[in-house]
Amino acid sequence: MPATFPTYKPRSIQEIVLQDLKEMQDEKGKIITDIVDILAEKNELLQDMRFRAANRGTDRYWTNVTTSFPRSWWMRYNRGIPASKATYASIEETCGVLGARSEIDARMAEEQDNGRAFRLMQDRTHIQQMSQDMTEYLFYGQKALTPEGFDGFMPRYNTLNTAEVTSKNVIDCGGTGNHLTSIWLICWGDGVFGFHPNNIPAGITVKDYGAVPMQDPDGNTIFKYLTEFRWGMGLVITDWRCVVRLCNIDVDALVSGTGIGDPDVQKAGNMNLLIRLQQAVGLINGVRSAGDRLGFYMNADVLNGLNILSARTNSNVVRVQQSFNDYGNSNDMGSFAGIPLRRVDRLKSTEDKVVA
Repeated sequence: MPATFPTYKPRSIQEIVLQDLKEMQDEKGKIITDIVDILAEKNELLQDMRFRAANRGTDRYWTNVTTSFPRSWWMRYNRGIPASKATYASIEETCGVLGARSEIDARMAEEQDNGRAFRLMQDRTHIQQMSQDMTEYLFYGQKALTPEGFDGFMPRYNTLNTAEVTSKNVIDCGGTGNHLTSIWLICWGDGVFGFHPNNIPAGITVKDYGAVPMQDPDGNTIFKYLTEFRWGMGLVITDWRCVVRLCNIDVDALVSGTGIGDPDVQKAGNMNLLIRLQQAVGLINGVRSAGDRLGFYMNADVLNGLNILSARTNSNVVRVQQSFNDYGNSNDMGSFAGIPLRRVDRLKSTEDKVVA
């Protein structure tokens, strides 16, 4: 007997809100507050990021980057030495503001035993979605495509052409198929940090406008509770050496134990992902400073494949350790060379192949 699937019917915002209200109520019509969100995605990136306020205008960050160092000379008697100096380049980054708004029918909310709880649940979904969208944009965002935004990591580390200096920190993992992804090693500190608009705190700001008069589809006045969400962010990279991208990772090969996932490093030309990770750590070790915060960032497919590869090699280079987040909650996470392995679901497994 063939499988049958329900017919999908697009819903308006009003229909979605009414349906959500029904699903949040128990048999007595009261709001259920302990709903498990099965659509939740993990975001372990933002807990590592460092933020500063814009230092030029309201939404720009200006900094000088050293492009060459002064020379030193061996001295001889009766001979002087020439003067020398470092050279600098000025970089100005801009930030963008991500926004969302929630509208809830005032009468519908007020008729519930706990109307505020219903509103808070709607607010949480907006905040969660903005967190996911901002994380994806932080890696893949391009100002050329979204002038209101900023350049993320990908457009800055997206070539193997040795004429580009950042290519030295782009490691090719050899994948050629349609199921490619990347691992990012980022050293958060003076070399890499996020920034937010002046006079606006880092993170999502929420403004509750209360019950606001609006028009229904027939032009009649109704009241809705209006909440607006804003998140201003930009990315500053003053030292390109503080970021390493392991690109062209074939997820299928990693999980199946072929190519980058093959544990046999004795084969000619074979280089499994564990070796590539060590190569990335070697690049970062030369620039990391005390107080910097490091993390490997990958999606769930790669994290699973990496754990499988570690098991195949009978190694303990990928270790599980217990940590506590900012709220004191315990969680287990993996680490490589003492650097946390962070799961970021918005990193795609359908990236284009990075070429020279």
